[in-house]
Amino acid sequence: MARTKYKVWATNDWTLIFSCPQGQRAEFSSDARDGLWKYDPAKQSYPAWGDGVIPSQHTVDRNAPQGSLLWKRIGPGQQPDQGWVAQSQLTSSSSGDYYYRINDDVLGDNSGFVTINVSLYPQP
Repeated sequence: MARTKYKVWATNDWTLIFSCPQGQRAEFSSDARDGLWKYDPAKQSYPAWGDGVIPSQHTVDRNAPQGSLLWKRIGPGQQPDQGWVAQSQLTSSSSGDYYYRINDDVLGDNSGFVTINVSLYPQP
């Protein structure tokens, strides 16, 4: 198993974190010790799972909490998969690139980062 940590900044749009071949099992997680970020200067800092409010205004994904860490997989010739991360595990059904960002549609007033831990397991 290969485990790598990546920082995802609250001020950045979708950021490529890793590529995953078809059938590869990947786990990704983040916790409060792995950084905090703000989606509004008047609010407190949050970990990767955001403020817990669903649905939210001013978000990229209205089905995930504001300030949460979003992921998106883009594979060749396929519609993107998307979700949000607190702790998650997946087995890639097809190859693709995984991108991450904060769930906020106004990036200019954001600050901080969270760290995502990605573990890739050998293919069977």
